[in-house]
Amino acid sequence: MPSYFSGAETQKDLDLFDVLDEFVLLAAQLFERLRDTQILAGSEAYVSALTAYRLIAAAAAAGLPGADSVYQSLKKRFTDNGSNPPV
Repeated sequence: MPSYFSGAETQKDLDLFDVLDEFVLLAAQLFERLRDTQILAGSEAYVSALTAYRLIAAAAAAGLPGADSVYQSLKKRFTDNGSNPPV
């Protein structure tokens, strides 16, 4: 082996790689759980917003004063996010 090659330094690098590999695995698992939680929270928020939208749509259809302007405002929001507005 050439004099500039150090087997001990190579072993240190491999040892560090093995230690870091464990942390990378733990970080990946944490990221996956965080992402899953974020997706669930977003889904629940959307379901709540959709429920409110449908209640306001029903109020507007029933002629409740002021409900139509709120419905029209929300309708734009929901229509822009999908191919068909949920009514």
